[in-house]
Amino acid sequence: MNQYRLQPKVFAYCLCVLALTSCVSYYVSEDGRYLPKRPDYSLRGKMSLVRLSEGLSTNHIYVLTGMYEEKPSYHFYRFWADGHVCHRSSALERRPTVEDANSPRRCDVGYYTFDGTNVVTEIFVPANWGSYGIRAGTAIDGDLVFTESWLRDSSKSATGRRSHRVYVKTDVGPLTSSPDW
Repeated sequence: MNQYRLQPKVFAYCLCVLALTSCVSYYVSEDGRYLPKRPDYSLRGKMSLVRLSEGLSTNHIYVLTGMYEEKPSYHFYRFWADGHVCHRSSALERRPTVEDANSPRRCDVGYYTFDGTNVVTEIFVPANWGSYGIRAGTAIDGDLVFTESWLRDSSKSATGRRSHRVYVKTDVGPLTSSPDW
C-alpha cells in the first residue's frame, strides 16, 4: 500500500524536474562552454569584412586586468574577422597565453560589429536560464573601452547599466584557431 502512495509524489517530482530543465535554453558542450539550444543572436551575420581597420585587431586579444581577493585576475576578448567573438569571463589568475586564446574552453561565445571606431559584442551567457550579454564601447589608441552593458533575454527585454572597462590590446603569439559556433 505504501508504494502506491509514493507514486504520485515521484510523478510530481519528475514533472517538476522536467519543467525546470525544459525552461533552460542552453546546454554545456564537451569542452565546458555554455551554448544556446536555439541561438537567437541579433548580431549574427552583421559584420562587414571591409569595416575592419587598425582600430580592432584579430591578431591580438584584449585583456582586462583586475583584482579579486587581493590577487590579480584576467579576462579577455578574442575577435575573428568574420564577426565571431569569444570572451573569457571566468577569471584567470595569470596573464592569458596563446593556448588560452586558441582554446574556446571556458569562453562565452557570440558575435560583434565594428564600424571603425565603435564595437558592440553580443555574448551568450547562462544567466536567467539563457541570456545575451551585450556590451558597447569604443576603440581608443588600440585598446577597447566598454562603457555600456546590458542583458537581453529570450523575451527581448533588456536591463542595462553604465560601466567603464578597459581591455588592453595584447600580443600573446600566433592565433590559429577558428570559431566552431
